[in-house]
Amino acid sequence: MTHTNALLVAILSTGFGLPQAGPAHAQAIDCTRPANAVQKTICGDAELQSLDAMMAQLYGAAAKQANPAQAKELAAQQARWVAGRDKCGSEKEAKACLTQAYKNRNDLLSSYAVKDTAPPTAKRVTFACPDASAVVVEFVPGPKPRANVTHGTGRWMLPQVKSASGAHYAAGGVSVWNKGNEITFEHGGKSQICVEK
Repeated sequence: MTHTNALLVAILSTGFGLPQAGPAHAQAIDCTRPANAVQKTICGDAELQSLDAMMAQLYGAAAKQANPAQAKELAAQQARWVAGRDKCGSEKEAKACLTQAYKNRNDLLSSYAVKDTAPPTAKRVTFACPDASAVVVEFVPGPKPRANVTHGTGRWMLPQVKSASGAHYAAGGVSVWNKGNEITFEHGGKSQICVEK
């Protein structure tokens, strides 16, 4: 896989794993005041301008269909996508990279707008443990599911790993194994079964 193709794979998913950008503005680029070199490239090309305008329209339609939690995730997703799109500026074939990025983003937003799919939403659950402590887990779906875990003063972001049953998240000696309404929480060499409150 070439560097360009690898970059597109990262960008053209929902954008997870890309650097966070500022607040997402799904308005079409203001070509009277392009903010960076990538925006200048887009403004200088009629096809890219058309794709950008379509993206803004589709984003608005998707936002109207979303509930508050989905709207929040949609905005975060858009910010990650914009950050990824702007990486096309470093590519030798920047237009091809941008064109593919927009086409894939617009396909995804279109599916949201007609309710074929919905932006993934996180589920936050508190589990009570035998030692009287609590483990708060935010299960985050998407192309790379993860669990944001809080226990006392400790906080971890655990990627999902393969398991024979249930959903297992683990990294750096911390593990959360979710089955039904309980988890097996492992940390610091200690394992305990905690039940959803």
